[in-house]
Amino acid sequence: MMKAYTNGKIYTVNENRDWAEAVVIDGSRIAYVGDTAGAEAFVAGKDAEIVDMDGKLMLPGFIDGHCHPIIGAFYKSGILLNGLFTLDEMLAEVRRYIEEHPGKEYYSGKGFEESWFIENEKEPDKSMLDGICDDVPVVILGTSGHVAWCNSCALEKAGITKDTPDPHPGRSYFARDEEGNPTGYLIEGIAVTMVTDKVEVIDFEEVSGNLMEISDDYASKGVTSICDMGGFGGMIDYMGTGLIDLVKKDHLKQRFNGCGIMVNSIGEVDDGIAITKELKSRMDSDKCRFTFVKMFQDGTLEDLTAAISKPYIPTGTAPDTFFTDDEIIEAGFKVAESGFDINIHCIGDMASHGLVKMTKALRDAGNRDTRVTNSHSSYFYEGDVSEFGKLGILANTTYVWHAASELEEEVIPKDLPNSYEMKSVLNGGGRIGAGSDFPVDVFGNEPVKGLQMGCTRKMYREDVLPGSFELKPESEKLSMDDVITSYTISNAYQMRMEDKIGSIEVGKYADLVILDKNVFEIPLEEVYMTEVCETIMNGVTTYSK
Repeated sequence: MMKAYTNGKIYTVNENRDWAEAVVIDGSRIAYVGDTAGAEAFVAGKDAEIVDMDGKLMLPGFIDGHCHPIIGAFYKSGILLNGLFTLDEMLAEVRRYIEEHPGKEYYSGKGFEESWFIENEKEPDKSMLDGICDDVPVVILGTSGHVAWCNSCALEKAGITKDTPDPHPGRSYFARDEEGNPTGYLIEGIAVTMVTDKVEVIDFEEVSGNLMEISDDYASKGVTSICDMGGFGGMIDYMGTGLIDLVKKDHLKQRFNGCGIMVNSIGEVDDGIAITKELKSRMDSDKCRFTFVKMFQDGTLEDLTAAISKPYIPTGTAPDTFFTDDEIIEAGFKVAESGFDINIHCIGDMASHGLVKMTKALRDAGNRDTRVTNSHSSYFYEGDVSEFGKLGILANTTYVWHAASELEEEVIPKDLPNSYEMKSVLNGGGRIGAGSDFPVDVFGNEPVKGLQMGCTRKMYREDVLPGSFELKPESEKLSMDDVITSYTISNAYQMRMEDKIGSIEVGKYADLVILDKNVFEIPLEEVYMTEVCETIMNGVTTYSK
C-alpha cells in the first residue's frame, strides 16, 4: 500500500536544497517528490492512503552521528549518578541502589561528576565506596565515560596491585597514593577496561530490553539512524549476538552503523580491526552494518586529559596524545588497508592535529577512498581548519557543547584557538556531522534542540545549565541549513549511505521526520519547543504523536 503525504513544507536536503509539497512512499522507498497535485495524480487508481500534513515540516530522518546506545543499555540497569553534583549526593545514590539491589555479583554505574572533584581538588578514592560496599566489586564511569571509580574489591578481582604497571604512563594509568598503591581512580580507556573486563557480568535479556527502550526514545525524537561509537568488555559479545538478534526481529527503530571495540593505543589496533571484521561477517545489511574502526587520540576537558597545545590552568601541564604522530599514521594505514573507515576521538587541538597528519599521509599515498571522521572537533590546531576540506575529513560535533561555561574558562588557557570552529570548516569546503554522545551527555540526544544550539551557540534555555553563556565568536554560528545538513546527508556520508538515506529523493529509503513547526520560519529561541509529530523509518511509522 502506498502512502502519500501532501500539503506540507518538505525540505529535501537534496543537492539543490529544493523544497516540495508532497512525498509518496511505496513500501520502504520514496516513489515521488513534488507538488500535491502531482502526488495525487501519482497514486490515482492505486491502493493509497492520503495524509494531509496541513503545512507541517518534513525533513529527512535525523541521524545521530556519534552515540553509545549499547553502553547506554548496559548502564541503564545500573547505578546512574547523572545530575548529582556533590560527593554526598553521589555516595547517597550508590548506597541507595546497593541496598535496594542486594545479592548482585557486581555493581556498575555511570555518571559521577568529575567537575566536583576538580573544583574541590580531590580525586575519587576506593575508600569512599568501600564504606558502602566492601565485598562485591563496584565500578562507576565518570560523566565523560573516560575515567572510572572503583572499590577495593574491584581492584582485587582485576588483579590490580601496587606492582601492576600503568598500561600507558601519563595517558592511561591508575591513580596511586604516596606508597604507590592504586586508589581506585582509573584514568582513560586501557586502565578502565583492565578492571571492567574482569568484573563485568552481563544479563543480555535486560540489556536488550533497555536497548529497545532507548530505540523507542530515539524514534520519538525523529531519529532514524544511529552511529554507535563502540564499547568494551562484554559489550562486544553483545553486539555480535543480542544486538543482531534485535535487528533480525525488527525490534529496533533505527538503522545501526557501528564498530567494535574502542581502540586506545597502537597495540590495540589489530584487535580493533579483527573484532570489527568479525561483527561485519555476522551482519552486513542496510539496517545494521559495521564500517569503521574507532580510536582515541586523547581524553576529555572534564578530566584534564584532552591533548591541548597549551598547559591547563589548574595543573600547568599539557598531556600527550594517546598515539604519537608515527603511531597514528601507522594505525591509519592499517585500518585503511583493512577496508574500514576511520573515526578518531579528538578533543584537544594536538589530538586533531595528529589526525590531520595521518589523513594527509593517507592522501599523499594515493588513498582517497577511506573516510575519516574527527569526532567531537572541540579544538583545531592553528591552520588545520582549512585542511578538513582539502583532505576530505568530516568534523563531527555535539551542539549542546556549543556553549561557554565558567568551568571551561577556569581550566582552558586563554591563548588556545577558538573552540567548535564548525562554520570555518564549512567555509573551507569541509563537511560537519552532528551527534549526541549519548549517554555521555544527558542533554544532547534531541536533534530539535541541536538545531537551535548549532545556530545560537548557547544552551537552548538559560535555566537548563546555570553558568553557561553564548560561545564566541559569533562568526562560527551555523545556519539552519548547515545544522539540518549535519544531522542528515553528512551523517549519511559518514555511514557510507548517502546514496540511500539523508535526503528526500526518489529511490531512497523512506526515512523521514515530520515536525509541527517550520524551524526556518520561527524565532531561533523557540526552535527547541518544536515537537516531532511522526517518525518514519524504512517506510514504517516508528513514532506518532
